[in-house]
Amino acid sequence: MTRPLDPQHACSTHPDVPATVLCIMCEQRWCGPCSTVRHPRGDFVVCPRCQGQGRLKTFEPPQTSVDFTRSLAGAFQFPLVGRGWGILLGGGVLNAFVGFSLGLGGLVFPIPALLISFVLFSYFWRFLLSIVTETAEGGDEMPEWPDLTALDETIAPVFRLVAALVLCFWPTALGWLIGPLPGPLMTLLNLLGLSLLPMHVLILALGGRLGDLNPLVVWPAIFRAGWPYAIAVGVLAVTVTIHGWSTVLVALLSVIGLGGGLLTGLIAGTLAGAVAIYFLAVQMRMIGLMYRSRREALDLV
Repeated sequence: MTRPLDPQHACSTHPDVPATVLCIMCEQRWCGPCSTVRHPRGDFVVCPRCQGQGRLKTFEPPQTSVDFTRSLAGAFQFPLVGRGWGILLGGGVLNAFVGFSLGLGGLVFPIPALLISFVLFSYFWRFLLSIVTETAEGGDEMPEWPDLTALDETIAPVFRLVAALVLCFWPTALGWLIGPLPGPLMTLLNLLGLSLLPMHVLILALGGRLGDLNPLVVWPAIFRAGWPYAIAVGVLAVTVTIHGWSTVLVALLSVIGLGGGLLTGLIAGTLAGAVAIYFLAVQMRMIGLMYRSRREALDLV
């Protein structure tokens, strides 16, 4: 029997036809007939969804598999390759600027400050998901920042993230609600949530819906992923720790900057933000590599 075409290789409209171009704006893949417009003076290629506003690039199908062990060290170099340096620096500057702006503006205009914070977080989460998606599709460089004007495509993923977090950490939340549970038990519940989160992120990055986060789907997929998934969970634990300390550092540097020099605080906040983005990018890269190394076994999409 002929194996079905991998959805990650197929046209967004025709699931049985291989994609030839990828739109950078909407991140949809198209085959030749879908993206080609006939004209007496010559054919031209456009994104049928963005109506010519999106930029198209040649779609290159990913490798069917990678050696996770050999790719492991490269995951830590991934955020520093190509445009990665610019993204780390730009993200760090944005992190510092938003931290100072919301810290001061939130005292005077709390509701606008919360809305701005929500939109920027949603935008950054969409960017992190694109790292997983492009890695799963064979990409080896940091993706470009998503289009900020597509608010519907920016806001929707964050609600799915909230649902995934609830599904991962509801036992921990329940533990807090019913009373102070013993420390070791709470630690065990937190580790349980962390062990589920990378698979949830992978499913969402591959276009899965909330129904695909069913434990009957997630747990078998985790066991099929094997030891590469265990490494991804370990890196996630380190990432959460470093990100937490970076947040504390930014808060401290904000106080120092306001008292001893705003420029010094902004520079230090930028560095702290860039470090946090670096480790988050490494985490997303590992999730994508885990999928590429175990694609056949996972059989998620």
